[in-house]
Amino acid sequence: MIPIYICEDDPKQLEMITTVIKNRIMIENLGCYIHFVTSNSQDLLTSVQINTSPFGIYFLDIELKDSELNGIELGKKIRDLDPSGKIIYVTSYTDLSLIILKNNIEPTDYIIKEDILHLKDNIERILSKLFKDLQIAPLEKEMFKIEFNDEIKFLPIKDIQYFSTSPGVPHKLEVHLPYSQLQFYGNIKEIEDRNHHFIRCH
Repeated sequence: MIPIYICEDDPKQLEMITTVIKNRIMIENLGCYIHFVTSNSQDLLTSVQINTSPFGIYFLDIELKDSELNGIELGKKIRDLDPSGKIIYVTSYTDLSLIILKNNIEPTDYIIKEDILHLKDNIERILSKLFKDLQIAPLEKEMFKIEFNDEIKFLPIKDIQYFSTSPGVPHKLEVHLPYSQLQFYGNIKEIEDRNHHFIRCH
């Protein structure tokens, strides 16, 4: 089951968005659930950090009053934690796409707050399309979980080039990505057993 997170600072809109998503989940029997609903960006980020699901769906407002992070800053931090997560911005602003692009957030969609009917229709449309796409290519099966520095991180399988032992450090491995390397505790046999994508070379 895929967790859904909602962050919106307007109480009425937060309730409406939550209700629309709940109803759509029931009507279409979607494989997801509403995991966390809040008006506070830091609370949502904390929930994402402690959740062990490899993939989430996020409905975020951009202007979050009385929050430490605005929606763009929140989206950037979520992207670091959940590289394949689906971020949907629900906003009154139509001119922030360039800023979002520069921050490499890569949102799935934008929903402009026009009137209640359009907002409801767009949320339902996006949810239905998301799960249609996921049935074709389920992302949960394309992630690899590692633990390092007391943090759980999910890496897209397609980004992993290879694993190797860490020189001089017993029981420590390195995962090699296109632009970085991460170290974590484990052994090569576990990697081979956990996922059929990886073949052990001698």
